[in-house]
Amino acid sequence: MIQETTTSPGIRDMTRFRARLKEKMLEKSVRLQKPLSQTEVAEQAGVSFATVQRWYKDGATFDRIDANTLYGLLDYFGCTFDELIERIENVPDEPREL
Repeated sequence: MIQETTTSPGIRDMTRFRARLKEKMLEKSVRLQKPLSQTEVAEQAGVSFATVQRWYKDGATFDRIDANTLYGLLDYFGCTFDELIERIENVPDEPREL
């Protein structure tokens, strides 16, 4: 097994995803003039309720989101990638198998 570590500008950071997701839910709630449930977000974004619960749980960690899931959230909230995922510049990648 060969591993390589690289530094890539523009790596996305998932640490603020939870807060930004909650912000987007609040914004959409205000636009619709009704509260949104985690169940509704899961259904409309095409993800499981358990996944949305995990995103909301304090202390829960995750470092990836499936592309289809991400696109579902972006479509549902009508936002851009940068509005949901924070950009971190010049952060080294984890070693990866080549």
